[in-house]
Amino acid sequence: MSTLHLHIDPKQLAARAEYATSSAKAALDDAIDLDESRDELIAQRAHEIELRRLALANADDMVAGFHSAVDTNAQAIRTAFVTGDLMTLGRIADVLIRAYIKTDSEVESIEWLERVEREAGLFGEQS
Repeated sequence: MSTLHLHIDPKQLAARAEYATSSAKAALDDAIDLDESRDELIAQRAHEIELRRLALANADDMVAGFHSAVDTNAQAIRTAFVTGDLMTLGRIADVLIRAYIKTDSEVESIEWLERVEREAGLFGEQS
C-alpha cells in the first residue's frame, strides 16, 4: 500500500487565496461600474425623452396623464372642478401630466437600451 504525501506551502496557498479574492473583487467592481454606467445612460436618455415630450405636449400624453390619476388625485380634481377653482385644477393637471411623461420616458429609455443591447448582441454573434 502506497502512502500519498502532500506538501502544502502556506505562502503559495495564501498567495492563491489572495489572487482568487482579488479577481473576484475586481469582477464585482467591474459589474458594479457597468451597472452604474447603464443606470446613468438610462437616466440621461429618459431626461432627453422627457424634455422632447414636454416640448411636443401631444394629446395622448395629456389624456394618459389624467388616466394615471389615483383615487386621492381624483378627489382633489373633483373638489377643484366642483368649486370652480381652475387654478388648482390646472396645477393638478400639470402635475399629473408631467409625472406621467417622466415615468413613461423612463420606461421608454429602458426599452431603448434593452433594444440597443439586444441588437449589439446580434451584431456580435455575426462576426
